[in-house]
Amino acid sequence: MDAARAAKRVAGVEEVSILYRRTKEYMPADKEEFDNAMKDGIKFVELINPIDYMDSELLCQKMQLGEKDQSGRRRPVPVENAHEKMKFDSVIMAIGEEVDKKLLRDNDLDFVEGKLIFNPETLETSIKNIYIGGDALRGPSTVVESLADGKKAAESILRKEGISFTDIPDVKFEKQERFHQLITQQGYLKQEKEELHSLEEVSGESSRCLQCDFLCAKCVEVCPNRANVLLNFIDEEHPFENDFQIVHIDNFCNECGNCATFCPYADGKPYKKKFTLYSNRTSFEENSNDGVLFDGDRFYTKFVNDYYEGIIEHQEIQWKNPPKEDVLMKIEFLIKKIKEITV
Repeated sequence: MDAARAAKRVAGVEEVSILYRRTKEYMPADKEEFDNAMKDGIKFVELINPIDYMDSELLCQKMQLGEKDQSGRRRPVPVENAHEKMKFDSVIMAIGEEVDKKLLRDNDLDFVEGKLIFNPETLETSIKNIYIGGDALRGPSTVVESLADGKKAAESILRKEGISFTDIPDVKFEKQERFHQLITQQGYLKQEKEELHSLEEVSGESSRCLQCDFLCAKCVEVCPNRANVLLNFIDEEHPFENDFQIVHIDNFCNECGNCATFCPYADGKPYKKKFTLYSNRTSFEENSNDGVLFDGDRFYTKFVNDYYEGIIEHQEIQWKNPPKEDVLMKIEFLIKKIKEITV
């Protein structure tokens, strides 16, 4: 679904189809992702299995459903002497993910009948003191499962070394003595307010601020498609409250909602709220996000439901209908920076 929806957003792409050897009923894709793909205008062809591609022609084997397999899904069975040819400019193999066994074998980990040898209780592999977990063990898995594996492996190592959590030394913390050392170190979050006795201490205390509103960028880090990009204005005089701004790339986004899940702000949905770089006129007109669409040196932009256009040459903007003064500089800075990094 990710590959199909991303392909649909590429400039010049007219039609995208998903070919699947079973029926929709047995498709492992998330229902919301499937529904969104259909809304994007992607065609779904079921009971078809690609077997060869040459000269923009895809040769497919027609399939039918047989008995259930180990996964509980009905097995796809080829229909004898039933083939179909389809015309496609490009073909993307979207066959999921699996563990890179070659990498593990190259590092001398042992397998039996294609299965990795490891202790399920400790996660220790066939090589002493080498542990495995997460996607390297399971294939595609969740963050929670990977964290659980990490915890299990860590506890196994501690047990092996004869260390328990009760053995952690009880270090007496002389709060008043350490206060002056800690006050200038960023990253320490005190639970209680302390009395500050000098201007130097006040200055040091303020420097400990983690500046969460200054740079968050969680939506940049968690996006699997890299659809959120961090723009750095730190060395420029700019009209923004913060030196860093996030720009959303429309044709990279499949609306998976990852950025919304991790956004620390109330009702934060970066893919729906960030200034957006559009790749085609249709998305620009249908999407509600503020953003910009480039057409050579000409650009079209919208901000709070108002539309503007102009020309940008050598990083200088000539407006056909400039926005109001209070937002003009912000829009110009964003457009220039986006144009700069997309050239």
